[in-house]
Formats: sequence, structure tokens, C-alpha cells
Amino acid sequence: MPSPPGPPLKLELVPGAVVAGKYRLVELLRRGGMGSVWVATHLSLQSPVAIKFMTMRSRIAIAGDPSAEQEEEALYRTRFEREARAAAQIRATNVVQILDYGIDRSIPYLVMELLHGEDLGTRLGRVKRLSFADTTSILGQIARALDRAHATGLVHRDLKPENIFLCNEGGEEVVKILDFGVAKALNPDQKVGTPTLEGVVVGTPHYMSPEQAVGHAEVDHRSDLWSLGVIAFTAISGRKPFEGELFLEMVVKICSGVPAKPSAVAPDLGPDVDRFFERALCRDPAGRFQSARELVTAFAELGRGRGEQVVLPSTGTYAGVKLPSVPPAPPRKRGGSFVIVVVAAAIGVGMGFVVWSLSEKDTSDAAPSRVATQALDAEVAASSPAPSASAAPTSAALEVGAAPSASAQPSTPSSAAASATAPIVPRGRPKPLPSSTATGSRDVGY
Repeated sequence: MPSPPGPPLKLELVPGAVVAGKYRLVELLRRGGMGSVWVATHLSLQSPVAIKFMTMRSRIAIAGDPSAEQEEEALYRTRFEREARAAAQIRATNVVQILDYGIDRSIPYLVMELLHGEDLGTRLGRVKRLSFADTTSILGQIARALDRAHATGLVHRDLKPENIFLCNEGGEEVVKILDFGVAKALNPDQKVGTPTLEGVVVGTPHYMSPEQAVGHAEVDHRSDLWSLGVIAFTAISGRKPFEGELFLEMVVKICSGVPAKPSAVAPDLGPDVDRFFERALCRDPAGRFQSARELVTAFAELGRGRGEQVVLPSTGTYAGVKLPSVPPAPPRKRGGSFVIVVVAAAIGVGMGFVVWSLSEKDTSDAAPSRVATQALDAEVAASSPAPSASAAPTSAALEVGAAPSASAQPSTPSSAAASATAPIVPRGRPKPLPSSTATGSRDVGY
């Protein structure tokens, strides 16, 4: 009697396909440049999950190097496994839960909880601006997760609105951080994967810190704090502090340009807000806030000074956990000219590469009114606030609660002081990894 046929040699990602003998694919949520995300059912538990698959193909053309694509595929595989292990280390309410991962017929996959709601980028695209109170609520939950991750020796390195998912859980809005796929271990004894080498650029340009944009190896948790500052700037002003269309353009602006002043973007924001962001976006990491909690606490004071009812989320059971010690940043060359920055960045980032454009969009095969999810590794602008923000329903059974009010209050002075530093001159030869730029309520951000 012939034995029953085994699984096909090639895994076809179609509805009904079974992955690793455990998960049946139900619906494609999003397809992007580096993979796709599906709704699936765990066959034994009959529970819904989200599965992220990695597409093993090059997004960067490297001239004159026939082995480049194979090396890039190996890098993607390593990064994918590191993503699962890094995220699984952080057991926190505000980090997406990783359930399983593996490689089935040469396709890496990551299984995670299925989230209902929308990402912060989608919300900002709809309401343009948030109040200090609403922004503080979101930032506070992000800070709670970041401080815990940083205390365990992990840096996210790709924080952006599209990686901040706003879930409806029991009628309350819960923030989930997505994508620890580019996380870097601060401690050499943590087996999270090979640390990123100096000269490799990882992250999404608009939200990169200067030291990250030029590929410095000593990126630490304060890089995440820069990104958190950019998110806060975008949420309360309706635009980013640095704008650009090309990767190289963004590197130049972040490393040597002057960020927009919030008060110039939104006149209702006063000098106290400007001073806060001078510190949050200080090019020298030593001049920034030194923990996410410190940043959010200072931000909350800005809202209280405007008469808003600002409430910081509790720190939870890990209150007071000590951050990893950070050695002093090595001396940097000061006073480098704009031309030097441009030339160095052009040599390190542009030469031999097809320059990556920030306007690239991913495509979605799913209707926007159905259940929304976000997977890891994801990527708004007006000068006046919207009067209200009611979130669109994400499924027939679950509707996201009304989005926070986007009203702004008259400003009053506060005492957030900081100083800017000289431009950071890129060193080494940064090799940019692909980053994400997609947006949308169903965006999984590849």
C-alpha cells in the first residue's frame, strides 16, 4: 500500500496552505517588499494568529558583485531569526507577542498574536495632530516597553509610527511595539545574534538618529530615544522635523541640518516645546534624555502647563529597573562642513547602490474594513489640528474606540532646556539595508 504523499516540495502561500504542519493560511493581509503577512489558524488550538513570511530576494542592486544577493539572503535569514529571539526576550504588555518561528521549505516565518486596531501612522494620517494628553498616553506605554527592553540590553533601532500599533483590548487602547527585527544586543554575552557591524545602516531614515544614519557601531538605547522624540514631534505638530525624498538627502539633513522648530510648524506650540525638542533631538547622545521615562515625564509637563489632563501610564511591576550602563561616547570630530557631510554620505551610502526612495509604497491585497494587523519591520502632515478622530472599525465584531482628540491648547512657558551640537560627520562606509516606507491601516510595513 503506497504511503500518503508528503507536503509539496515548495510552499505556496495561498489560502488553505498548511505551514510547518501546524498553521492553515486563511487570508493575505499585506504583501510588501520583504515578505507578506497572513491571517492563519493554529490547527490544534483552532486559534487565529498572524504569520509573517520572508521573501528571499534582493531589494538592493550592488554593482559588480555577483555574490551580493546570496549574502543578502543570508543576512535576511539571520535578521529574521534574530527578530524572533529578540522580541521573545521581552515579556511586556506593550510588545507584540511572538508565538513561534521557523523555516518551512526554505521560507522563514514568524507567528505572532493577531492584533485588532490601527498603527499610529494611520491615525496621524487621518487626524494629523494629537493633543499632549493623547500623545503622552501613547508615549508613556512606548516608554514602559522601551525601558524594559533597554534594561535587558536590547535596542529597537526602527521605532516609527508604523511600528506603534494601537489595539482595542476590553474597551481600552493598548499600545504594542512591533519589530524588534533590527534589535541590537548591548551586552556581548546576550545571544541575540551577531551585532550589527559598523558601517551598516539599519532603520527607517526619517526616524534614524544621526549615529545610526551614518552606521556607527556604538549605537545604544539613546538612539531609540531620538526616534521617540521624532515620533512625539510628528504627533503634536503634524509633520516630521526632517523631510526628504531620498535616503542620502535624509542622511545629510539628520547629520548636519537644523530640525524644524515645532513653534514654526504649529504656532500654538511655544518656546518651551522648542526647548524640549532641542534636547530630545540633540545630535550628541549625551545631551539627550537618558531614558524613555525621563523623556515622557518631561513631555507630560508640557501638557500640564497647557491645562491638559495628562496621565502617565504606571510603570508596572518592573518600576525602577536599572538601565544598562552606557560608556561615554568616543570623541567626535566637530565642525565638519556641510560639504564634507554630503561627500562622506555619498561615498558611504550612494556609491554602487540604487538609491532607495522614501516614496516607495507597498501594496495591500485586503479590504481596509476587515481585521487589521501589524507585523514586525514596518514605514503624515498639516499645520492645524483636526477637531476629532473616530477610528474606523477594523472588523464586524470589533471596532476601535474613538481616536484621541486632536485639539491643541494655548502654550505657556516651561523649563526644558538643551543645546544642539555640531554635525556628525559620517565615518566608515555605511551599507544601507532596505527600510520600509509603506503606510495604511493594514500596512505590515516591509
